[in-house]
Amino acid sequence: MIRNKAEETRNRILARAAEATPEDHLLVDRLIKQALTGDFQSETTEISAAAAGILFIQHNSHNRDWSYLWSEEIERRINVEEWKQNNATIGFYKTGKLADGQNRLGGAALSGKSVKVAIVYGIEEDAASTIDDIRRRAGSDSSRLVGIQDAKRKEQVVKMHAAYLTKAGVETAKLHSNTEVDHAIRENDGTLSLALELGSKSCDNISSPVLKETQAQAVAYLLVKGGWDKHTVTEKLHLFQTGVSNEGENSPFFVAAKLVEASRNSTAKRDKMTTTKELGLVILAMQESEKGTKAVGRQRFRDAVKKNVPSPEYPSKDGEQEQAA
Repeated sequence: MIRNKAEETRNRILARAAEATPEDHLLVDRLIKQALTGDFQSETTEISAAAAGILFIQHNSHNRDWSYLWSEEIERRINVEEWKQNNATIGFYKTGKLADGQNRLGGAALSGKSVKVAIVYGIEEDAASTIDDIRRRAGSDSSRLVGIQDAKRKEQVVKMHAAYLTKAGVETAKLHSNTEVDHAIRENDGTLSLALELGSKSCDNISSPVLKETQAQAVAYLLVKGGWDKHTVTEKLHLFQTGVSNEGENSPFFVAAKLVEASRNSTAKRDKMTTTKELGLVILAMQESEKGTKAVGRQRFRDAVKKNVPSPEYPSKDGEQEQAA
C-alpha cells in the first residue's frame, strides 16, 4: 500500500515536471551547468514548481531514499503558508546530480508554487557520509549511492563485527562515525557479499534456525575475516543452525545452541546474553568442533563469553586457540 502511495506521489511530481516551460528548462540547465564547473560555491534563487519537478525526476539518482510523506508535508506547509526559509540548502555534486534537498524539491513540485532556496554547488560524491554525520544519515547511505548492493545489511554486519572485536579487546576495531562505517563497507565489499551469501545459506531448509539471518551473516563475516575458508564456514554454520547434534548433548554445537536458546527464553535479566556473547558462543563452538572436540561443559562455555569473547581466528594447527585478553 505504501509503495503504491509513493508511486502515486511520484507520478504527481512527474506530471508537474511535464508542465515545464522553456524558462523552467533554462533555469534547470543553468543550475546543472553551474554544478558541473565543480566550484564550491553557493547562491540563492527562486525555483518554480515545474523546475523543482525536473530536478527531482531527472537529476536525483545519487541521493538517500526518498520520503514521500515528508514531501507531502512540505507541500502542505507551502500551501497553508507555513513554509519558512531556513538554513537547509539544495546541494549539487560536481557531477551535476542532486546531493541534498530532494524532499523539499518534491514538496515544491507538488505544491505548484515557486520557492526561494539556497543552493550549494561543488560537493564531492563521497562526502555524503559526512552530511548530518551521526544523526540523520547512516553509513550505508553513502555506500549505497556508489552502487554497493545490500548496503544497509552490510552496515549491520560491519557494526556487529566491530562490536565483537571491540569486546574481544581490539580497540582499533571501533567505528566512531558514519564515515568510518562507510569506509569499512567499501573496503570489504567483496568479503561482506560472501558473508551475506554464507549466512543466508546457513538458514536454508531449516524451519527455526538458531541464529537470525543477520547474526549468521555476522558470524560468517567474522570467520572469513579470521582466516576460515568458505567451505568450512558453510558446512559448520549450517550444522549449527539446525540446533541438533548426532554426537550427543555435550557436543560443542548442541551446547552452544541450547545456551543461546536458554538465554532468549529466560525471564531473568542476569541470564540474558547480548548478541555479541551469542556470536561468541557460536564461534567458540565452531573452533572446538574444528579442533575435534567431542564434548564440552555447558558452564565452561557460558563462562568463556562472560567477560570476553574468543578471537574469531581459525584454530592454530597445534589445537590451541588464543582467547582475547
